[in-house]
Amino acid sequence: MSCLCSFVRQSNATKFPVALSTNILEALVDYLYRTNFPMDIVDQLGLEGVIDLLRAADQFLMPNLVRDVEVVIAEYVTVRNVAEIYRVATAFNANQLKTFCMELITCNVALLLENRYDRVFIL
Repeated sequence: MSCLCSFVRQSNATKFPVALSTNILEALVDYLYRTNFPMDIVDQLGLEGVIDLLRAADQFLMPNLVRDVEVVIAEYVTVRNVAEIYRVATAFNANQLKTFCMELITCNVALLLENRYDRVFIL
């Protein structure tokens, strides 16, 4: 009995701040307890919120969530935002999304040059 009572210890661990909005934290917790990923997450969080969710998934080492969020973000990649999405994919280890962006750039090089989307090539 004394072993159970003396088990409580005080932690000396360093605390670190986690900057997450309540919406992102709620989405992370929902993902942990759901069996399916809500594909309408963009309607709930907006594209910027979904990108924040990708950041959090990478930060908390949740590769399955990263994979699911990549699929959702890929639906919103356009010629105009492909460079920014590529940067996000690179920063947060979203390799599937990164490959998708490179394929989009490769398929649309003529259009990008014609419309002078020069910033796309500053990756």
